[in-house]
Amino acid sequence: MEFFTSSCFCLQSDWEQICGEHRQRNPAYSTLVWAPHIRHQDELGSHEWKDGLPLKALSNIEELEKQRDRLRKELQQRQLQIESMEQVNTKQKQKFDVERMAYSAMATDNKLLMETCEQLEKKRHRLEYDLQMKEAQLLQIEEGYTQKKKQLDEQSHKVRKSTFSQN
Repeated sequence: MEFFTSSCFCLQSDWEQICGEHRQRNPAYSTLVWAPHIRHQDELGSHEWKDGLPLKALSNIEELEKQRDRLRKELQQRQLQIESMEQVNTKQKQKFDVERMAYSAMATDNKLLMETCEQLEKKRHRLEYDLQMKEAQLLQIEEGYTQKKKQLDEQSHKVRKSTFSQN
């Protein structure tokens, strides 16, 4: 099989050798770009450069053009896939951003709720302490009341005894 380079025809093995040498010199490139001017001329519809070429060369050119067309279709399909994937990626990023904002809002709400719980817990402890103090005061008052009632009863009893004794 023959390939067309920028200025001449060569065998496939020669083309592979050229590509290999190019890769060694420029490892970033995987292959040579072949005959870019042919593509532009073909796109313009000019086929005059093919006039007078041997049939084998024309057949090779036709094969290369078919291969080029197939590769273009593959490229278009891959570009569509890339665009589709980019759209999906954009939607996923938007969804992620929405979820991140929701998480942030929930984290803020959670923090506020934790602070409120801490305040309520402190208030509950303070109220428990106040209740214990009030219960202690009430107990003292009840004990005082019981003592005073006992004293009053004793005094009443003494007064009654003394009144009965005088009568």
